[in-house]
Amino acid sequence: MEEYQARFSEFLADSRALFFEKKFLRDGRPTPYFVNLGAAINNASHAERLSDAYASMIAGRIEKGLRVTTLFGPAYKGISLAIGAQSSLWREHGINLGVVYDRKEAKDHGEGGMFIGDFPENAGVYLIDDVITSAQTKEDSLRKIRDYSKNENRNDISVVGCGIAFDRQQKNLAGEDAIKSFTERTRVSVDSIVGAKETIRYLFELGHPLIINGLRQRMDTKTYDNFQRYMETYGT
Repeated sequence: MEEYQARFSEFLADSRALFFEKKFLRDGRPTPYFVNLGAAINNASHAERLSDAYASMIAGRIEKGLRVTTLFGPAYKGISLAIGAQSSLWREHGINLGVVYDRKEAKDHGEGGMFIGDFPENAGVYLIDDVITSAQTKEDSLRKIRDYSKNENRNDISVVGCGIAFDRQQKNLAGEDAIKSFTERTRVSVDSIVGAKETIRYLFELGHPLIINGLRQRMDTKTYDNFQRYMETYGT
């Protein structure tokens, strides 16, 4: 783990964004743990730490040659994530990017349209979201951007990548690697601040407290073994 990834793993535990409790994912499958980034932005300090982690990830990709001009935040959760990352990229890394986000439905009055914000000339668009489970939100965003590019004769707009906070590192309902499948279908690569296996192992070995069944405590061997069995069944 890089330093920012270790700090982010601890932040997920400290902010209650990552917790152990039997839940069900959007696709109906059970999970022994859950990640809710909404809990990570319930105060300014948390929001800043979250934004800084996204910014470190994106800055690393830009330093390696990825051409990004614009962050895109899918409605609704992705909007605040993209704006926060934009601010942190400028404040911490001196990288000045634009932001565009979408509406759930097109607006036919005022400024109108499906998007808030403008794609610059030769736009390199980088999607920002929290996690990938079925990837439906990301694919909807790609379709909107590509439809807009075609309808407006804007062949200079390209989606160059997608960044998420937490990679669950698990298969989709078809038994495929969810992120690999998404990349193969869309030709858009996915970056993550941290992955489930590395984060849970790091917190377990460090003995860093987190919420388990409603109580803040160190992760015991039973909880960690249960996570590992889950990943053997559903993991990539």
